[in-house]
Amino acid sequence: MIIMSEIKFKHPLEYYTVDNFIKDSCEMIGEPVKGILATSAHDIARYNFIVAYAHAIGDSNPLYTDVGYALETKYYGLISVPTYLVAIKYPMSEGALFEGPYPLVGLEAEYDWEWNDVIKMNDSFTTEHVIKDVYEKSSEKGRTVYIASKCKYLNKLSKEVVASCVGTYAAIARAESITEIPEAIKEGFSQQPITDREVYRYSEEEIKKILAEVKEERRGINRHYWEDVNVGDELTPIVKEALTTDSLLDYTMAVFSAEAFPSFEINLHKWLQKPGFLRTNPKLGWPYDIPYTGFEDPFMGGASGMPHMFAPGSLKVGFCAHLLSDWMGDDGFIRKLKVDVSEPYIYHDVLWIKGKVVEKYKEKVGGELYGAVNVKISAVNQLGGTVARGIATVYLPFENCGVTLPIPQ
Repeated sequence: MIIMSEIKFKHPLEYYTVDNFIKDSCEMIGEPVKGILATSAHDIARYNFIVAYAHAIGDSNPLYTDVGYALETKYYGLISVPTYLVAIKYPMSEGALFEGPYPLVGLEAEYDWEWNDVIKMNDSFTTEHVIKDVYEKSSEKGRTVYIASKCKYLNKLSKEVVASCVGTYAAIARAESITEIPEAIKEGFSQQPITDREVYRYSEEEIKKILAEVKEERRGINRHYWEDVNVGDELTPIVKEALTTDSLLDYTMAVFSAEAFPSFEINLHKWLQKPGFLRTNPKLGWPYDIPYTGFEDPFMGGASGMPHMFAPGSLKVGFCAHLLSDWMGDDGFIRKLKVDVSEPYIYHDVLWIKGKVVEKYKEKVGGELYGAVNVKISAVNQLGGTVARGIATVYLPFENCGVTLPIPQ
């Protein structure tokens, strides 16, 4: 058996500083992304993948889950929630973070999506994913390095860009050098938490109130016309009940494949190739766990500076898409969605996903005229804290014509 002391890093421990992390990540700018997060799960939007993703974000819209229903729509078949593309390829890069034991904790910071067309069942994709920028900003969480990468999703047959996303990853320094906290090589960063907020316990009154609000108003086949929208209109909120282990596992299985995150000895040998990725499970003493198990393992959340299990940022972006698709109806189209996901969404949080129309205008793209509506979105937890905030552009049909797709490029 391989023991932790036998794992050899590429450089002496003194090398692993914040400054060297920035230098090594900058050297990756312009290069194809090969990070752990960006591992492709699959390249075809198959029926079971589309449905699994919709269910994993709590969206039962028959446009995404019922072929018979979808055949009667203008799409003549099943389409996916737009943010499903994270299951084709995750649009994030960790830079050099897991090339060695750098003294930083990585979290998703922002997603900036743009779609040109819907994703139809059995569409196949290729992707182009490169790091665009590496920069540093001070934040209340500590010295923070941001890695921005852009992923384009191209239809394999038409070669057209169906969507693109600029994903920004944040690496938060826990010290200037790993030699200042050598125990972090094994135990993660539980002594330097990103948040000290504990798991919330609900009273019976709170539970009754929350469950009374868990309902959904889906417009569906009833067209939502651009002419009927007004600035100041509020979208009916969606309530996402308490985040559980099951919901985290369902989301992980819907987005990542066993090829990307294998199990047992395949897992062991894969991650030994990136020793900076390994963390000791504080409960078991097992030294070969990885930080991403913090999404489903209550004992590994501390390895990423969290008090417990926590959700990936992309789940909150999926919630935003759910809110918009319910409001806009089957004939609407989500054109853009930019969401800041940097605040933690932890085990047993309840979220209220809210939206408000802040702008309405007509937009001409390549000779086509679209009825555009900008919607401000927020995800608020049971404590009143905002864990995601964003802005979306939705195209709605006019009373005399629908939304022309694909969007001219």
